[in-house]
Amino acid sequence: MSRTSSSSDVHVASSASPILIGTLLDFTLYGVLLIQIYIFHISFPEDPKTSKIIVYAVFFLETVHTILVGHDAYLYLASGFGNVDGLKNVQLQWLGVPIITGMVSVVVQLYFAYRISVFSDSKLLPIGIASVSVLQAASALVEGVREFQVGSFAELAAQTSVPCVMWLAGSALCDVLIAGAMAWVLTRNDSGLPRTHHTITRLVQVVVGTGTLTALATTASLVLFLALPHRAYHVALALALAKLYSNSMMVVQNSRVKIVGARNRSPRTSFNMDTTRIRFASHTVTTATSVDGLPGETWVRGEAVGMPNEDMAESSTSYEEPVKKCREMEAVEIV
Repeated sequence: MSRTSSSSDVHVASSASPILIGTLLDFTLYGVLLIQIYIFHISFPEDPKTSKIIVYAVFFLETVHTILVGHDAYLYLASGFGNVDGLKNVQLQWLGVPIITGMVSVVVQLYFAYRISVFSDSKLLPIGIASVSVLQAASALVEGVREFQVGSFAELAAQTSVPCVMWLAGSALCDVLIAGAMAWVLTRNDSGLPRTHHTITRLVQVVVGTGTLTALATTASLVLFLALPHRAYHVALALALAKLYSNSMMVVQNSRVKIVGARNRSPRTSFNMDTTRIRFASHTVTTATSVDGLPGETWVRGEAVGMPNEDMAESSTSYEEPVKKCREMEAVEIV
């Protein structure tokens, strides 16, 4: 099938502006993701290898996605400037938007499903979430193949509506299920202790907020795709969906970081411990790690430049099931 359309069918503003807006959003969120990855890298060197592999694999996919988005933006708005017919062509968006976005979203959603299974006795809920996630990822793959075959934005709605609806609707449903399940599981395990209650409340707010954001963005993209099938307005959000998912995962990962001296800090339980001090240009990082359950926290003063020493001191305070499977707190301070 030809990958061009007649210029009479092309409305320049409605075709070029979503591409420009979506590209700017994607590049901006990629910058945010870089900062998130850096914070994760310096703050949590003791995290499990599996967690690190997931984070860096998602970062690799997002880097490829950003390169593809930049490539298409260059073709649409620079080398192809003035070529009105070219605005109708899908270019490499069939790979960057449905396929890579589907891959990123399924990794993030399966990560949250696993966390839910850790905190919950029930296996039915995480299995259900994982099933919906895999279904939407498969639909995204089919959507990408169909977009490659069709090649024109004008014909996408007629040729790819079913897999697109299954992909975006399934992804939004999965996000809502994850947000609700995480909020329920974490709240159920709240012991009421001040520090634990604050940590759980913060996690619930972060998970529900990020889940709601990704669900709303996905739903809005689907509505625009169905309501305005012959316009590319949905592209503005679709280009940034992958970055929303990766940033949502990193926000949850980095929610363990606290700024020392910040306002509205949670009550701190006193610890009797020995700390190891190492001087790094007068920057301070305090890292606390937990065994199982909720991951540890890192308190950062100034710029975090050091890593935790392996001398760990055991807390003198014992928590009575503050969070399921969270039994010990250990801390290290680096100055």
